[in-house]
Order: sequence, then structure tokens, then C-alpha cells
Amino acid sequence: MLTSICSTTSTSTFEQLCINYANEHLQHYFNQHVFKYEQEEYWKEGIRWSDIQFLDNTACLQLIEGKPSGLLCLLDDQCK
Repeated sequence: MLTSICSTTSTSTFEQLCINYANEHLQHYFNQHVFKYEQEEYWKEGIRWSDIQFLDNTACLQLIEGKPSGLLCLLDDQCK
């Protein structure tokens, strides 16, 4: 997961989880739109290119936001 560079505490907080979650979403969006979709478009148009490998963080996002067993759902259930 991406982490904040300016972290000043040695313990993780809910706030840090939310920051990391937002960063993971931004990274996923970037990867999908800059790498995956562009490469698919090149392939459709017959443009030659070197395939760019990138880390797919979908599993990380599912761990956090997945239903019914993602971290946020579990936290929500426990806070009711």
C-alpha cells in the first residue's frame, strides 16, 4: 500500500487508513487509465509498443472495501 511520506507517529490510525485507501484508489485509477486502457487502445489500432507491466492493486482495494468482509464493512458492523 502507499503510505504517507510525512508520517510522524509510530502507530497507524483510522485517519491513516483512510489516507492510504484514497491513495490506493488514485493509484488504481491512474494505472487503469494511463496503462491498461491506453495499451488496449494501441492494440485495437494496431500500434506497436512495448507492453508496460504495472502492479494491479485491485486485491488491496477489495481487502479494504469489499462487501461483506472488507475492512470498512467490518468496522461499520462493529460500530453499530
